[in-house]
Amino acid sequence: AQKSTKTGKIATSRSTFVWALLFAALAGSATLTFVTRQQREGAAASPGIGAAHTQRAALSQARSMAASGAGGDYVAIYVTVPSKDVGAKIAKSLLEDKLCACVNIIPGVESYYWWEDKIESDSELLMMIKSRADLLASVTERVKQVHEYDVPEVIGVPIIGGNAKYLDWIRENTKPPE
Repeated sequence: AQKSTKTGKIATSRSTFVWALLFAALAGSATLTFVTRQQREGAAASPGIGAAHTQRAALSQARSMAASGAGGDYVAIYVTVPSKDVGAKIAKSLLEDKLCACVNIIPGVESYYWWEDKIESDSELLMMIKSRADLLASVTERVKQVHEYDVPEVIGVPIIGGNAKYLDWIRENTKPPE
């Protein structure tokens, strides 16, 4: 049975990592290598082949970018929510105060995570919020205020490139820097 609330739970998920990795690859900040099972089994002894290597390389690059402050003026922020209603409430709150320019709510995320020394799982939705990097702290605080989880997942990923007109649109539709 679906839980009506998850107060007190920490929202983390492998699915969110996969989405973030995919979007990072699309933005050019990570490289995805797809390997067939036959290639993986035939190359099991070869270092550097397979999903684990790809994940380590992407994480290493992301850590390096975060440590150096590299990235861009824009971020994609990932938040998981238990329902469309909660996602819509967060989206409207962020948009009304111009903390972001756009929010996508993506259904069908299955989250598996540790909570109180047990592995739990839930069906969730993934929010992808487009904003400016200087608004990430404000977005994080607003999500924490509006979200029903005690410790909601809020992960900002730098957008290092893309359609210049779209990035300008993000800037034009968010509140001016303070």
